[in-house]
Amino acid sequence: MFVFRQAIDEAFVALQAGQNVRLSGKRLGGRTTLLSSVVTALEASSVPVLGVRGSLVGRDQAGYGVEQIRANLGFTLRTKDAMSAVDGIAGALGANWVIAVDDPHLIDPLTLRVLSAVRNQAGLRFISTEVVGRPQDRDFPAAWPERLIRVPDLDLPATGALLHDLLGGPIDPLVAARLYGKSGGIIGILVALAEAARNDGLLESVDGVWRGVSGSLWSPSVAALLDGLLAELDPAESSLIRWLAENGPVDVSQLVDAHGQDTVERGLELRYVSPAGSENSMQLQVWPPVLATRFEDIPRIVRQERAAMLQDPSAAAPVRSAQPGLGNELALLARSFRMHDAAALEQALAAWTSDPSPKNASGYLSFALGNRSERRTVLRVLSETTEGSASPDLNDVDLLFRRAQWLIFDENTPALAQSLFAHHAAAHPGLATTLDAGLTVLLVLHGDAAPAHYPAPTTPPTPVVQLSRMFLALIAGDLSTWDDDLKTTASMPQMDWLQDYATPRISYLRGSVSEALELALQKRSLAKDRLDRSAFVVLSYLAVLCAHHLGDYALIRRLLSEVTVIGRPRPVLDAFYGAIFVMGAMDAHFSGRHQVREDMLLEAASVSPEVGPFLGMGLDFTNAILEAGSDAERFDEAMATAVAARVKKGFIVGAIQTALTALTISWGDHTADQLATAYGNGNLPLFTNAVALCNALRTNKSPQELEQWARNVHIGDDSHILTQLLGSSARRAEREGDSGRSAALLGVAAQFFGRAPGENELTLSDSASQPDLVTKRERQVGMLAGRLTNTEIAERLGISSRTVENHIANARRKTHTATRIELADVLLSHLTQ
Repeated sequence: MFVFRQAIDEAFVALQAGQNVRLSGKRLGGRTTLLSSVVTALEASSVPVLGVRGSLVGRDQAGYGVEQIRANLGFTLRTKDAMSAVDGIAGALGANWVIAVDDPHLIDPLTLRVLSAVRNQAGLRFISTEVVGRPQDRDFPAAWPERLIRVPDLDLPATGALLHDLLGGPIDPLVAARLYGKSGGIIGILVALAEAARNDGLLESVDGVWRGVSGSLWSPSVAALLDGLLAELDPAESSLIRWLAENGPVDVSQLVDAHGQDTVERGLELRYVSPAGSENSMQLQVWPPVLATRFEDIPRIVRQERAAMLQDPSAAAPVRSAQPGLGNELALLARSFRMHDAAALEQALAAWTSDPSPKNASGYLSFALGNRSERRTVLRVLSETTEGSASPDLNDVDLLFRRAQWLIFDENTPALAQSLFAHHAAAHPGLATTLDAGLTVLLVLHGDAAPAHYPAPTTPPTPVVQLSRMFLALIAGDLSTWDDDLKTTASMPQMDWLQDYATPRISYLRGSVSEALELALQKRSLAKDRLDRSAFVVLSYLAVLCAHHLGDYALIRRLLSEVTVIGRPRPVLDAFYGAIFVMGAMDAHFSGRHQVREDMLLEAASVSPEVGPFLGMGLDFTNAILEAGSDAERFDEAMATAVAARVKKGFIVGAIQTALTALTISWGDHTADQLATAYGNGNLPLFTNAVALCNALRTNKSPQELEQWARNVHIGDDSHILTQLLGSSARRAEREGDSGRSAALLGVAAQFFGRAPGENELTLSDSASQPDLVTKRERQVGMLAGRLTNTEIAERLGISSRTVENHIANARRKTHTATRIELADVLLSHLTQ
């Protein structure tokens, strides 16, 4: 299994080297699966293996395991004593045998002592599993040399990939995150939850993606599995876990008072108890969270108000080993946003139902737009809301913009939005400037080109016009206009939210990337505290940009996980949401996690334009990486085209970001030429050093000239990107047979930028791309694409035109086809074969 690949290899190598191996992990965490995989690898290498497995039945029967071993090996015991068993087993095995012991905590003590004696007498290699918190040191002590290997828990990307394989198709990232949070990253519980949810109809495949049918993914059929876990515990431990499941989270002191210090510490050691939040939390909860779901319908014996912190910190002794469970913070993050949104949505809908006014409609739509489960109600609110007065006020305008967002981003019908705005502008000439400015922003975020000129400022200034001017200035890299208009918005209370994004964004573009990252994370934390999903996603994207520039890919993965669990913001911000997944797909591609990559791209494709205004906002960039494989020339041509497309649309910052990222992956002269063109349209401090280096490399400056340049440059936060550019150019020189220049470029990186290329390096690689990778829905749409329009396909299959467009784009990328007709022919031919 891909999750355990590294651990399997490590265990196999250790055993081949004559070491014993102990696999330590949680219950249902995959210990047995990992052990089985290692045994398979050993047997495939002609190494004989004797398997011994514990059970609840044999745990209390002395010699039960010995009898099983005797029967398997086919020898007869002379007497029934332990020494006879040791001699018999050792004599039946050769020196090259490996003994695999699974769940020793469920093996009777006599058998464990016999196995330990066999190991000492015959010098055989052992591989055994061990439940965290249940070491068998007395009856089955460790024997040197021994390698302890911890069974890895799932992270969120691995969860998505595993669920994809399990369900036979991609899964909604938000649903995957919920299953991950419930299971705590424990593989056995995750699989049980997902299979039960599918079997019970709580998951359904919609347009080829598994999505939740209702708010709950709990199936009562999982209860037996969880009860079996608790059956292995001592009565005191089982009582603690069940009590905490029914009553938690509770203060440490309350739990200690109810069950005793020793029992609480045992719960923590066994990983069934976890801090509720960070490891410094003074409240404890049952772990994994699905245990709380198991018992939530049982009447609670104890029900009392719980304090957020201990009233008297000295009331209980400190509890050891209080480490939060894997995914704990992600689970809490997802739950807090979900509960907040559900309550706010219910309240907003009740207000509209009572008074279907434009104000109440906007209040509801601010939470409902983009939420697939609210589609019918959204249509009802849009059609039944009471019309405004002959002189529209701010509430009427706000509702109009939300209606436009629905048409553009959910229905993918921007022409209808333009017609709607033209009608209102004609009926209310005083609103024409505001409507035009706002519509411009929406269309650019959807992928339309930026206009040649900014909207003219109004007197007095209006928020929508100012926002449009600043947005267009930002994508053009016009910091002067941005600064001037930002000063104007300072007098507009309704624009205070803009400062949260503006301050770190400008620090980023001015080259203070570390400072921008710190500010973005601070503002993002505040957005999390007030449960502002939109601000959280946008600031997460900005933090991802900063982390990308600095080469902190671990942070990118964490940010991606957190955005995944809280889900999609309002549709107007889809480009930011999709961009995070595009950049996560890049990281997954270069780290070899191709299934994770495909699922991230699928999520991005559902909300992203083909070409967008900033890095990651556009599927053409990632498609070029996938389609080029290891062909540097093809990649160069595709990326040069992508950069030129952004310049043509006026997306200057996005063009520069895209070109530089492409050049760090694989140096190409065409892309470097397009970078020079893009940078000529905007002079941004963030890119000064990188563009200067690219120009030097593009004109084949000698290593001595590059050293002179490096000696005089102020590096700031640019060491990672400069190193990557030099490394990329060095790889190109090596391909062309100029090993001397390649070595010299690597030397410049190491000498002047404090690092050598290699760490977190992104390079082109071969990637499988063939009809077999096309999903069932993509195949269905693709075969129709040769003779029907997108609208006709959408009507036939009951999906949106935007979904059809995305399926065709994905299928063409996977099949390397250039036209719809070619795609249909390839898919039909492959189906026939």
